[in-house]
Amino acid sequence: FTLEDFLSQLQQVKKLGSLGGILSLLPGVPKELKGATDAIEDRQVSQVEAIIRSMTP
Repeated sequence: FTLEDFLSQLQQVKKLGSLGGILSLLPGVPKELKGATDAIEDRQVSQVEAIIRSMTP
């Protein structure tokens, strides 16, 4: 598992929508967990992507 693999997975998740939206579609996920993902914004995901891109060739 490399950073490039992780970056690819992040991009695929971004295409699906917000993490809260994705978790709301999954059965059995507690409501507390669904609410906690609201703190993870698309901006933060973009920052992680930028960090990974700066570290990989």
